[in-house]
Amino acid sequence: MDNLTAHPEARFSFDVQGASPTALANGPVSVMLGLRTAGGSIVTGEARIPANRWPGITLFNEHLRMAAERLPS
Repeated sequence: MDNLTAHPEARFSFDVQGASPTALANGPVSVMLGLRTAGGSIVTGEARIPANRWPGITLFNEHLRMAAERLPS
């Protein structure tokens, strides 16, 4: 998770493959998640989720909101 390495203040990062408006409704979505532990280590994992169960827009909106809060005014 290069984003976590490049931004030491970030607590999490994720990358999604297979989630798009044109993707098949029942196709899988792969989500690679990186988390920074309280000790500063980075832990990663991957989840495959059926596209019809992927709440992607909610997570993307939250991620964008948090990123905007970190930007200097």
